[in-house]
Amino acid sequence: MVTGTERDPSELITAFDTALLTDTELARGLATWKNRPDGLDAWLGVRPEAA
Repeated sequence: MVTGTERDPSELITAFDTALLTDTELARGLATWKNRPDGLDAWLGVRPEAA
């Protein structure tokens, strides 16, 4: 569950959709997607760089 105010719910839905990997992206392995933006910074803040 995600709660909040003053945000358009469709923005969050779009952010979650953007964060999902396709089967092709997943098959390419971790190195190809570990540092890609997840679109959730507006709600969770900037994430630290993956090791």
